[in-house]
Amino acid sequence: MQDAKNYYKNNDEITTPTSHREGESEPSEDDPKPPMRQTPMTFDLDMDKNENSVPVQIEDDEEDTQKQNHAAEFLKYHHKFNHCSPAKIQAMAKKGELPKYLATCDVPVCSACQFGKATRRPWRTKNKKNGRKAKTATRPGQVVSVDMMEAGIPGLIPQTSGFLTKERYRVATVYVDQYSNFSYVHFQKSTSVEDTLVGKEAFERLAATYGIQVQHCHADNGTFAAKGWIDACHRKKQSISFAGVNAHHQNGRAEARIKHIQDMAHTSLIHATKRWPEAINAHLWPFAVRMANLSINATPWLADLKKRSPEEMFSGSKVDNNPKHWHHFGCPVFVLDKNMQQGRRPAGGK
Repeated sequence: MQDAKNYYKNNDEITTPTSHREGESEPSEDDPKPPMRQTPMTFDLDMDKNENSVPVQIEDDEEDTQKQNHAAEFLKYHHKFNHCSPAKIQAMAKKGELPKYLATCDVPVCSACQFGKATRRPWRTKNKKNGRKAKTATRPGQVVSVDMMEAGIPGLIPQTSGFLTKERYRVATVYVDQYSNFSYVHFQKSTSVEDTLVGKEAFERLAATYGIQVQHCHADNGTFAAKGWIDACHRKKQSISFAGVNAHHQNGRAEARIKHIQDMAHTSLIHATKRWPEAINAHLWPFAVRMANLSINATPWLADLKKRSPEEMFSGSKVDNNPKHWHHFGCPVFVLDKNMQQGRRPAGGK
């Protein structure tokens, strides 16, 4: 449990959803210390700045302390699907993929989401200059947005055999289909055109397995404006367009997806580190990013009226989402040893 007031002291621009619970006692003037709350409370960083106010306490092991009810089961699926939006859990419950009662039960508070998804409050807003709507894609592969995100911490490269490598991932390129909102993440060691083209070909091979051919790429400048990238698009008979200089909002689909993936990966790392600090560290961010992307593709897209998942819309077919196949990021996994399966004793008698 952590004192949120001290953690975010003098930072009024960070905010998260707030609520007020009944039945909680307020401190009296004679109490030397404010009483600790007996029930979890949601994040409230707009609390009274009075010195006598009760500090907000964040329950960071809520799955162990709360009552075993429908809300606890809701939280379990929330963790399984990598801290996805509660609205997605409710949508899956309405579709029958999860128990029906999760669609109407109380939504619990996730402490990892309170920390990992906190954002700055906008200090100004701007009216739209015109009411024109952007052209929308009508089929998968018609328009694909591309953008890069660079990590300040080198990420581990997964290995199953051989000598351990000292190379690390430092870049991730995100491809987003504008029709289905389906995304693909390719990890790279650098921002070079050669590494980026490897990711482009990997995404095109993935799309080909669904019978889809990429027709147009929309990207920022930089690596994507290099001659090698443009020539590769022309060889595949793909058109290409670019956002304006310092106009990242013109590539908003890719920018929004990167933010979504970063928030989910950040949250899952916080959640796992708190529960298994000996094994989890920030260098595992490629694994967290990959799982975040898998969760986004497999869970309902809330903008779709039928609440289909991006993978369903991209493939054009029904995709069954079995919750038994999902485990929250960072949980221990056990593999059955071949000798034990055959009834033999392990080496060394252990």
